[in-house]
Amino acid sequence: MEWRQILLYTLCILLSIYTIFFFYCLESLITFRTRLKKRTKAIAVIFSEKKAILLSLFAWIETQGLNQEEAIRESAAKVRWINLDTMKMKDIQSVAASLADLQKRLLLFANAHDLMQQDVFIRAHDGLTDLDANYRRTAAIFNSDVGGYEYWRKAPLFRVWFWIDGFRAISRLA
Repeated sequence: MEWRQILLYTLCILLSIYTIFFFYCLESLITFRTRLKKRTKAIAVIFSEKKAILLSLFAWIETQGLNQEEAIRESAAKVRWINLDTMKMKDIQSVAASLADLQKRLLLFANAHDLMQQDVFIRAHDGLTDLDANYRRTAAIFNSDVGGYEYWRKAPLFRVWFWIDGFRAISRLA
């Protein structure tokens, strides 16, 4: 065998190993991206339930004839216009902040006007507590999947290929 044949066989073997490893990394990356999309849908469901509870509390306070602060009305209007059907991964942080803002304002208003003993607020508070726990659990799983996604996306030999293919960085949830 000539040295050129040996070099050609070696290059073919290395290229085959590179290709196999590339497809393995690509499959892992696609798997993690699919998981992240499922987690985003789960978070959207949690947010839609939380939005429904918060807006029903807001409506109940209005039916009681209590004067609400302008900040509560603005926060409720902002939450009312959130579209959770088409929520993207990058929107999770801002939606969570808007819902948390309305929740805090409503609970502070309820404490100030002694409404926390009402049955409506007790049930809503329990529901919100459960939804917050579910969100924290889902966010932790989402963050672990982001770690796996970023690990495979930053594979040293394929980073440029994955960037060209549209696999961009995804930030963790707070």
